[in-house]
Amino acid sequence: MQDEIKDAAVTQGQLFELPEHSPMGLARWLCDALTAGRIRFDEAVCFAQSTLSRRREAPETRKKRLSIVDQFATFGSASGVEYLEQLRTTHVDDFYWSATRRGGGPLRRAASRTAANRQSLLKPAFALWAESGLWVGVDLVGPTISRTKGEQARPATEDELQLIRAFAEPGLGFTRRSAIIALRLAGGSAIDVAAVRAGDIDIAALTVTFGCRTNPLDEWSVQHLADLVADMSPDSLLCTTNASDLAHVVTVQTRDVLIDAGLGGVAGLTPRSVELGAAHVIFGNDIIGAARWLGSASLDATARALCVDWRR
Repeated sequence: MQDEIKDAAVTQGQLFELPEHSPMGLARWLCDALTAGRIRFDEAVCFAQSTLSRRREAPETRKKRLSIVDQFATFGSASGVEYLEQLRTTHVDDFYWSATRRGGGPLRRAASRTAANRQSLLKPAFALWAESGLWVGVDLVGPTISRTKGEQARPATEDELQLIRAFAEPGLGFTRRSAIIALRLAGGSAIDVAAVRAGDIDIAALTVTFGCRTNPLDEWSVQHLADLVADMSPDSLLCTTNASDLAHVVTVQTRDVLIDAGLGGVAGLTPRSVELGAAHVIFGNDIIGAARWLGSASLDATARALCVDWRR
């Protein structure tokens, strides 16, 4: 097997020996790569760059596209992607929203417009891999990212919440997605959930404490939190590990659940829809109760989020 992988790498490596990456040479490499077995990520990227460099589009757009593809190659390699088959939607999504720095200032999470631009510029590379047969997995692009400051989230319906519960765990080993969903069903935002420690969960009292407020846990949530809490020290973060942006990890994990549940492209349904949907189910038009439960200081903002005209 090792000899096969080595031979594949040598075959694919011939791509870099083509001085001008001619169309005939790229076609020859593609045929060899498809029969060689595992395809190296960096060489698949090089194939995409060579092909996209001939794409008929404005020179400035082509320059931006190739730059983004190159940045994605660096990001993927740093994330441990060695072969194309190892690429996951989480790698792609994390790249879309990876932090940026302006004018030597601090790193900040990418704005929606930046994430949307990255998605748009990368999309042809993913399409090329799929069309050429190099990629046969799930769609890597993901739901279209809004270029506005942020898509207006609506509350998830009771049926949607049931689907979200059903698909909280992917069935491929232990994750903390169900714990994240449990805490969002208890009114926690991504920031709230990222800060929760095992000691904030009181299984006996069926509650979770988010900062200065304590909310009840429903039966499903208790079932999915009890074993996890029992095996952790009180000071341990419950749903996230060491990362540069813990809240973003929570958001990505929640979005993955929505995608797995078949809700990724539903209008207005975002990760925040989980806690908003739970609030609407529990409180209905009681905006004061919902605001306290969600930790919102604004009744107007809560009413808008829950799509309720509370002044009527």
